[in-house]
Amino acid sequence: MKDTAGCMYCDEAVEYVVHDEKHHVKVLDDEYDVILKYARCKKCGHKVYPHKLAIYNDKVVYDKYRERKGLLTSSQIKEIRKKRKMNQVELAKFLRLGDKTIARYETGTIQEKSLDLLLRLVDNDEAFEAIKKLNSKKK
Repeated sequence: MKDTAGCMYCDEAVEYVVHDEKHHVKVLDDEYDVILKYARCKKCGHKVYPHKLAIYNDKVVYDKYRERKGLLTSSQIKEIRKKRKMNQVELAKFLRLGDKTIARYETGTIQEKSLDLLLRLVDNDEAFEAIKKLNSKKK
């Protein structure tokens, strides 16, 4: 099945071609260039906006910001979670965060530095065990 997106010029769902474009972006207190993916209608050539490309582009923009600020990227957060054999909700509960918090960080939302540190502690075996022990006492 081919990917399609709605084209406002053709007034229908159309197949599209993906291409890269360099963009200058500003995120919070920083500006930089990134390569983002865009789609053009195969029929008329106008831009279309598939949801999956919007998600991809958000991750590119925000992960670049994270890298520049020394924060864990979305894929690094996911790797830590998988290392601990937890799903997103389980890790959030383990850290006493809202159920959707880890999902947001893995899909692009930029974490605060304090949460970044907490996630790094989960990656450390000794710190992970200490948090696990504290959590078991609080039940």
